[in-house]
Amino acid sequence: MTTRAFLLAAVCALAMASGCGDDDGPPSSRPATAVDSPAAGSTASTTPGATLALEDKRGVALACIRDEKSIDARPIGAKGIQIGERDGPRIDFFQSSLEAEGEQFEGRAEGAEQIGAALLYVREAPEQLLLDLEDCLNEQ
Repeated sequence: MTTRAFLLAAVCALAMASGCGDDDGPPSSRPATAVDSPAAGSTASTTPGATLALEDKRGVALACIRDEKSIDARPIGAKGIQIGERDGPRIDFFQSSLEAEGEQFEGRAEGAEQIGAALLYVREAPEQLLLDLEDCLNEQ
């Protein structure tokens, strides 16, 4: 093993042992599934058997998008948010910003903008909508 490779391996091992990393943190222990629109004044309401924790990145972003920005949005799948109709913008969340970056690097995120641990597929959305979505994603 060359000196350079050895130093790189040592730095990686030290970083993992010290527990340092990005601020994205571990995924929520609760499953994130479909949620109905919250009632006026509430932070989140769920359908029977469904949960979406506000401490998870998607829950925080969804609350901001719907409650603060008054944008029509709904959770889709285990890690996404659909904005408006099917052809509107979509947001996919990952455990870390590195995982989201990896999706782009592997070519699986064409047309997406990375914002932290999220990929925002902008599609043909108006500029003001994208600015509002970016604002909410920057909060997570």
